[in-house]
Amino acid sequence: MVQMSFLGEKMVTTSPVPYTSSEDIHYFFAREKYRNLLFFRNDVATVTQPTHDMMRRWSSELKLGGGVELDNIAGSMKLGSNESILRIKTHLSMPGLKILTRNTIGAKLLLEQPLGGDTSCNLDTGLPEYQFTLLESELIPEGAPPLVWLFNKLTRFRDATSSFTRVRANNAGGVDCDKVIFTTEARLETRIQVPRKGMNALPGVDVAKFERQGSKSIQKLLEKELEPALNEFRDAYVRCFESKQ
Repeated sequence: MVQMSFLGEKMVTTSPVPYTSSEDIHYFFAREKYRNLLFFRNDVATVTQPTHDMMRRWSSELKLGGGVELDNIAGSMKLGSNESILRIKTHLSMPGLKILTRNTIGAKLLLEQPLGGDTSCNLDTGLPEYQFTLLESELIPEGAPPLVWLFNKLTRFRDATSSFTRVRANNAGGVDCDKVIFTTEARLETRIQVPRKGMNALPGVDVAKFERQGSKSIQKLLEKELEPALNEFRDAYVRCFESKQ
């Protein structure tokens, strides 16, 4: 068995913004239209009737990623009041290929997280955090037929795709003790396990090179998407409460 792994990791942080009140920041994080700005370049839809398989996968991935357990997983396996499932379409580029990804993501909002940063800052409550967990992923390649063929051959053996992302507010600390910053931490990994016999059907494939190219493409996707989306989120927060500043 030959295993390939494509991995991207990225953390981005905004410049500080004024903190008005706990009610304001909780209101902002709780609104779907603002949350969806974190995917503002993509097509976002809500899954209204998640399957039990989705809920079980979500619970399992949260444990692996260090997230907070779902509200109702032990009983009804229904969505809690601060839980949603989203379906997001994204485009990923690799050498000679364009790949449409259809990702199903569990979104959990935590409103009362412990204060981070400078503990001498006197913000009046814990600050909110989103936890986004990948539940399902579909890849649709477009490009030169030989490359599409190769991609489909390899992804037939896709073992697992996992992604866990936190988006949170923290106090800025120091001279900006009365301000908050927004931070995104994201990790995306796809693993492929190809039987030795399968590799014989792919002559000339350089596994190490293919891994490097795939990881580079995932890293570029994170770098392209995360910072502009987080800054859009930050700017919307400023606009939302600028009359109070």
